[in-house]
Amino acid sequence: MQTGTQQKLGIRVDPGHRGERLVIGISLAAEGGDSNTELVVRDPDEEPITEIRKGDVPRAEEIMKRLSLARALNLTGFPQTGFEIAWPEGLSRTSPEMEFLSQAERKSLSRSAEDRSRAFQEEIYSEMSAAPRRLKGDFLTQEVRFDLPPIELDPGKVITSILCRRGVRKDVLLELAQAKQEVREAASDRVKAIPEGDQAISFREEGNSTRVEYGGYFFSELVFE
Repeated sequence: MQTGTQQKLGIRVDPGHRGERLVIGISLAAEGGDSNTELVVRDPDEEPITEIRKGDVPRAEEIMKRLSLARALNLTGFPQTGFEIAWPEGLSRTSPEMEFLSQAERKSLSRSAEDRSRAFQEEIYSEMSAAPRRLKGDFLTQEVRFDLPPIELDPGKVITSILCRRGVRKDVLLELAQAKQEVREAASDRVKAIPEGDQAISFREEGNSTRVEYGGYFFSELVFE
């Protein structure tokens, strides 16, 4: 609840473009314990660092698309690249937004732009060198498999493991690496070029797999084996 309240210090969105701004927390009691399960809902009245007004919405939407790419990169094993794309423009050690960064993010931001540029390029190219084991079609992937006791999904169809796989397009990674210190601009240009019909999250089921796709550059799937 304390963390949620702190997040409300960041941004206030014009009421015409958002729903409620609530902080919600749940505590699940252990079976046989002395406490009860508790759900808490608060609407703290905090003054934000910034406010998104009606005229700011197009710019805010552009930033959110860039952040979705940063999130996809982080999930697929490129945290330094994702951070370099995500941090607020003009952020410095004296910026009020610094209090919302993690210790690792503050440490990364304290490095020079040249050092950070080299770091995320090395991150991308080192993973590219492992492409034969990570490449699936046009995507560079990261996967993990969980073994399960035999489960019968349908009559005669038994699974013994689940493969979790995420992937980001290889050409997107190359564009970002080649952009060097202009990586934020390159990321923004990339997401702006996404056709409007591909900007929504899509779900697809095929055989023994379920797949989530976004923007044509990121996917996450579960394969039942």
